[in-house]
Amino acid sequence: MIVVVGGGLAGLTCAYELGRIGLSPIVLERGGHFGGKLMSSEGYGGLPIEHGVHGWWKGYGNFLDLLRGLYGRDGWEREVFAGPYFSRFTARLADGRIVTMSRPPPVEDEPRIAPVVNAAIQMVKQRAMSMADVASLTRFLVTMIAFDHTKDYATWQDETASGVADDLGVSKRAQELVLANFSLASAFSPLDRISAAAFFSSANFYIFDAQASLEAKWLRSHPDKLVFQPLRAAIEDQGDCVAYARVLGLGAHDDKVDSVYVDRAHRGVIAVADVTRTPRDLLDPDTAWPASEERELALARATLQHLDNVWLALADGGDSGHGSAVPEAWLGDSTRPTSPSDPRWLDVESADGDGKRVRVLENRFVTLGTLDARDVPDGTFREVLWERSPNHTPPAEIERLKANLARATHLLAMHAANITTPSHLPLYVGRIDGELRAYAGICTHFGGRLRYDRGLRSFACSLHGSRFDARGTRSCGPAEASLLAFRLVDRGDGRIDVRIRRPPKIRADYVVLATDVRPMQHILQASPALQKFPVVRDLFRMRTTSVTVVRFVLGRRIDDVLAIFSGFRTLDALFNVTKLQGVQLDDYRDRVHEVIELQILRDRAAGALSRDELLRTIRAELREAYGWSEEPEILEPVHVALHRDVYSGFDPESEAVRPTTESGPEGLVFAADWVQPDDGAWYMERAVRAGRLAARAIARRTGKDPERVPLIPPVRTPWNLRDLARVGRRGVDFVTRIIEDLLGVNREPL
Repeated sequence: MIVVVGGGLAGLTCAYELGRIGLSPIVLERGGHFGGKLMSSEGYGGLPIEHGVHGWWKGYGNFLDLLRGLYGRDGWEREVFAGPYFSRFTARLADGRIVTMSRPPPVEDEPRIAPVVNAAIQMVKQRAMSMADVASLTRFLVTMIAFDHTKDYATWQDETASGVADDLGVSKRAQELVLANFSLASAFSPLDRISAAAFFSSANFYIFDAQASLEAKWLRSHPDKLVFQPLRAAIEDQGDCVAYARVLGLGAHDDKVDSVYVDRAHRGVIAVADVTRTPRDLLDPDTAWPASEERELALARATLQHLDNVWLALADGGDSGHGSAVPEAWLGDSTRPTSPSDPRWLDVESADGDGKRVRVLENRFVTLGTLDARDVPDGTFREVLWERSPNHTPPAEIERLKANLARATHLLAMHAANITTPSHLPLYVGRIDGELRAYAGICTHFGGRLRYDRGLRSFACSLHGSRFDARGTRSCGPAEASLLAFRLVDRGDGRIDVRIRRPPKIRADYVVLATDVRPMQHILQASPALQKFPVVRDLFRMRTTSVTVVRFVLGRRIDDVLAIFSGFRTLDALFNVTKLQGVQLDDYRDRVHEVIELQILRDRAAGALSRDELLRTIRAELREAYGWSEEPEILEPVHVALHRDVYSGFDPESEAVRPTTESGPEGLVFAADWVQPDDGAWYMERAVRAGRLAARAIARRTGKDPERVPLIPPVRTPWNLRDLARVGRRGVDFVTRIIEDLLGVNREPL
């Protein structure tokens, strides 16, 4: 069994390629959509709603090859891509002037350095930069031209792009108007938060190596329709499974990753219509379950595959045995167990409100210790492990409970992944309305210590005000998850067992971790068996970039496909304005409004503005940037969302801990944009390449031919300027003079 964790472009590409070479992966995606950072959907009257810029550059060789295989017919590119189109750069200078540059659609034979030269010339003409500012860029440009990803990445990954720019004499104005905008657009990071290695790598990929002229085409519609639906269909046509399931953690034995723990509420379900009075084996591949969804059936089987047989049958329900028929499940042979305490019974729980779908679960409870029944109060709760009030439970048993709970704290990370797992768990126990209950006394928001309020019959966190009722359910405050619950079982001899339920698991031969940074860290936080490996511990140091996303319908038309701004309050923190109906200009030629997405870096001041102030500022600055006579109307609905920790950071700290595809423990392969690339590749190309590298690694480990998984090298053509620049100091000086002569640079300021 091969489990791919993450349904983004990298994970789906990996699964697709594995299926093509005869392996059978199962893809698990925790969210309500596939596509990762290329998320898209439909809304606003049927217009595509996209997150991010969905452009395709010529250098996206693997992405193009993937789509070519999915579509498999001549002329498919005209169905998928449009363009190239012009783009806009608008800046508000320190003196209040607005300067705008519109880059025309690039042409095929345009010299590779032409976009930089043309931008510099326009800035000088508008007196946004002086010739001295332009001249200050030359040595930095030459160093960038000389950069080779496979040879030089390690050399520059310990320095920031801003630090190198300062060292090479780039003026602050040139950094702000030229370098910073490229950094934001290519890596979601300002100059002081991106390594020089990442900056040089992206610049070479888009300008000097793979991209002869920054020629970009754009998807004609949203990616789900054009990319992810065909990709998922191809994976399922191969007989493989793509399903929604939240992965909680990973397990390992003998230093090999061999299991994937999933949320009970996000696993496969079975249609009750498929359950008959005659016992049928769920794990028998020849038994048909036509009313159940194929992917749900595959997921249900995956979580139970380590059992020899799982029998399902209908039984008469109700106390008298004459109620409506209910499904039951058990292990072993097809004979139904007769005793309610028979260990062969499995849990069957409803997966919806009307009981038409059910989940089958193992009774995976582990006893952590035993309490004296007199220590469990009636009508209230008390903390029994760490508070000083005397207990009837022997001290040795209290210490046993403490030790076992300490070993089980990773289950709290599975339950509420956003908190730091404490070294110990307070245990609140009580008998409420005749029912035994027990909870971990840790707030699921930030890990604060809870206290039980007898007057309000609720648990309260003093840190941020979260409260939880007597059933452990959140009632108010920033916490999102309920409390971690334990099962108390009265043994009838004056003692009560404290048990915890283990989540369902999938036994896997190999696991591909293809999530974003924070989900990856959450999963590893809840995987204690993996934390002894240095590469896993290092991954907790990796950083991310978050953005505030503002989507709205603008009451006027804009024909820009991509716009980049500098010097504004909100737009200054912005690296693009994307028209969410994409570039389907012909389809929407008569429109009088625009669906817009602004992406604002969270760590800038604009991300902290109130909703009303943010929208007022955006309207005023759009009017100023475009030179409109009046502020545009923003039509409802307006959506403001904080995309937390979505984008991988490329600062020196993250670069130092970025793993390679195969640097994890045995049985675990990495595939995501936080993986150290073997060659320069960015955005969609980076994701597809990472997925294919992971598929090659799995193929190699399973005895398959890895060469059957295609890997297209970056598009590179010889360039004498690079060869000269790599000669050393003399080469750098020589190429610098060539560029200065080309620019007609006069080092004296205007």
